[in-house]
Amino acid sequence: VPIADPQPPSAPASLTVSGGVGGGLTLSWSTASDNVGVTGYLIYRSTSSGFTPSAANEVGQTSSTSFSETGLSSGTYYYLVKAIDAAGNLGSASNQTAITVTTGTQSASVPLLPLWAMLALAIGLLRVIIRR
Repeated sequence: VPIADPQPPSAPASLTVSGGVGGGLTLSWSTASDNVGVTGYLIYRSTSSGFTPSAANEVGQTSSTSFSETGLSSGTYYYLVKAIDAAGNLGSASNQTAITVTTGTQSASVPLLPLWAMLALAIGLLRVIIRR
């Protein structure tokens, strides 16, 4: 007979985010605690600061203390994480963290010719024009 577990896990602590370039990022946090044991974490994302986590803005689940996302559009995203235990008790939300994602590609820099090389090309072109 399973024992009832009315106690939810603690909130995950120290939520941080890294990356953001190329539409990808990684979240990480400290382990939550529970009287029976944490079985996983639910990740929530919004484009509004101070959002309320819900099924509508849940973007993933994991059993580890990190989570990665790719394919995001450019913009600022806010994240929260909640722990869940084997009884399905959902803990309080972590601290909120934010990141600005960029997806643009960097253009390659084109090296300029030194002045002497440009002059040599110009003189060579002038010689071709004069000969005609």
